[in-house]
Formats: sequence, C-alpha cells, structure tokens
Amino acid sequence: MGVTFDNLHQDAGLKKLNGFLTNRSYIEGYKFSSADATVFQQFSAVPDAAKFANVYRWYVHVAAKLGLRSILVNKTAAAPKKTVAKKDEEEEEDDDLFGEKKPVERSQVVIEVKPWEAETDLEELAAKIKALPVEGLTWGEGHKLVPVAFGIKKLLMQCVIIDDMVLLDDITEAIESFEDYVQSVDVASMNKL
Repeated sequence: MGVTFDNLHQDAGLKKLNGFLTNRSYIEGYKFSSADATVFQQFSAVPDAAKFANVYRWYVHVAAKLGLRSILVNKTAAAPKKTVAKKDEEEEEDDDLFGEKKPVERSQVVIEVKPWEAETDLEELAAKIKALPVEGLTWGEGHKLVPVAFGIKKLLMQCVIIDDMVLLDDITEAIESFEDYVQSVDVASMNKL
C-alpha cells in the first residue's frame, strides 16, 4: 500500500482520508483491493456523512463490496437527514408537476349478462345491477336485450369506470353474486376514454 492512513478514529485521520478520496473511489488503483479492506478494518464506527462525505461514500461502497451492508442499516439511518428531505421533495414533484392534476383515466365497458333461463326478468335484473354500490362506476342510462337462442335473451349494459378505482373483476363478481338469475358475465367490449 503506497499511502498509509492512521488514527481513523480521530478527526485528523479522517480529514486526511477524506482529502485523499476527493477524486478517488479506491485506496489503490481503479478497483477494490486488499488496501481498501485493510483501511476499512481500522474503522470502529460508520464515519459522519456530514463532516466526511468522501470517506462516508467510500465506507458504504466498501461495506457493500465486503458483504457487510447489514451493519449500515441502523447506523446510517440517522446520518444523512438532509437527503431524506430532498427525496420527499423529489417524490412530491413527480406527483404534482407545475400544480397540474394527473388526468383521470376512464374506460367505457359493455358488459354481457346471460341468465339461467328464459323466464328471468331481465328488466328487474338490470335494476338490481345498477343499484350495486361500486365507487368509481357509472352505469349508462339504458340497456339492451339481445336474443341468444330458444327464447333466451342476454342483457347488455354499458358503464364507465375510473381505471384506478375499479377492477373489472369487482364488477363481474358483484353481478355474479345474483347467482339465482345470472349464469355468466362477460366483458363484451372495453374502450379507453
């Protein structure tokens, strides 16, 4: 090792190492070596990030290389408080750029409801379905009865959903809960608005 560092438990030794690491990533050369491990072993605690930023950066990097990242979890949590505040501000900026609200994404869905038998009152069933309390779901005003076979008709209903609030499975499961009347529920079409 070309350069030696002593007294790394005191500010003077840390100041010397901090100056040395100003434009270097490692103690010797351009990759991790035994010199880094030797200097690392001289530390009794995690260096102060505010006072010795270069030493702290190097220490965290070497600890990761040595597989000792777990020793940093509790000790580094209190060290860089300023960076945590910056992260919160950056995350907030990502959510709310220029004070504009994110547009609400909506989809128009046509749901196909098939009854068990021809005698099922589809008008009554449509009223029950529209009465389901699902937040973010708006049913269309009308519905359509389409012949299938043997006198059985299926019910087509249109609705608009807010994509972030409503899953199609929530709607189909709610309609299928009328199991005495409903044989199956399918999504006939779906379009983004």
